[in-house]
Amino acid sequence: MTDVVGKLWGFCHVLRHDGIDYGDYIEQLTYLLFLKMADERGIELPEATDWPYLRKQSGTDLLDSYIEALRVLGRQHGMLGDIFSGAQSRFTNPVNLHKLIGIIDETEWTALDTDVKAAAFEGLLEKAAAEGKKGAGQYFTPRPLIQSMVRCIKPDPRVSKDFKIGDPACGTGGFLVAAYEWLKDQTGGAFDRETAQRIRKQTYYGQDLVARPRRLALMNLYLHQVEPHITLGDSIYEAYVNQHVALVRPVLPDLTEYLHLWTISPQHGRKKLSADAYGAGKPGLNLDNIRTMPVGLPPIEEQIEIVARTKALFALADRIHERVATATRQVGRSSHAVLAKAFHGELLTVDAAVSGTPGEI
Repeated sequence: MTDVVGKLWGFCHVLRHDGIDYGDYIEQLTYLLFLKMADERGIELPEATDWPYLRKQSGTDLLDSYIEALRVLGRQHGMLGDIFSGAQSRFTNPVNLHKLIGIIDETEWTALDTDVKAAAFEGLLEKAAAEGKKGAGQYFTPRPLIQSMVRCIKPDPRVSKDFKIGDPACGTGGFLVAAYEWLKDQTGGAFDRETAQRIRKQTYYGQDLVARPRRLALMNLYLHQVEPHITLGDSIYEAYVNQHVALVRPVLPDLTEYLHLWTISPQHGRKKLSADAYGAGKPGLNLDNIRTMPVGLPPIEEQIEIVARTKALFALADRIHERVATATRQVGRSSHAVLAKAFHGELLTVDAAVSGTPGEI
């Protein structure tokens, strides 16, 4: 890992003479690393944007091809479009771009262990933060600090299928990466197929105000084989939680409980909202969907009666559930008692039990 970081970082100093600063360099490196690994994995990219095509270009043709490739890739969907969204070339000298492509091409990145690739990328982020100084915390928070916080929080997505991990000011994704690495340490990375898919694609969320750190966060987690949901925006101004929560405040406070029951009812509110949900990977709703949800409003007296009866039925269901749980525990204890008597030869036949005389079973 040190050799890889050293080789790539050493070339960064050469590029300083081409007007490319440390942050620019890591960003350009992200684009090229992604294209190289996509080629190694046989991922099909739009025409004239893939690694073999760029590798055989030279001179001004290389600069022009690279600029056009970034533009085309930024219009794609999914992780590809997210990483290349708004991407621009910082190279003015084709010789430097060609040399960096050559350095990256020397390593078969997908053959490296995931931890090695990820550690190499994080090593570059750390160096860039150390050299850049200004705003360094946005790009790299010291890992011992992050790891200590993660050990205290213990973010374990196995506890619930709805468990999410979010960082509303994620920078380059250090906290999200540390949360995933903590989980791997706890489990050895062993998950069933369904859990593994959920953890890697539906668990890690983030947002950042600046495009570059967001792009680097996506790449950072991609190298850890995680597909995060990281958006671009101001978490404080836009209220990050508003992406998943809408506040509905009835004009009449007495409507609150009835409106809640109507909304969660499978035959009414939930049915309508489920029909309006859009998006295949992570279905969502917008405020217009919620505003246009029809609500049946009987007279206020009937609403109060409906709420009271529903609460009574919920309470009855809770009591039944508790009784079943108690009975299940008693059956379990009885089973253990029967087994204990069986192993001690203390069980009696039915006739013996009735007559009170010893018997065998």
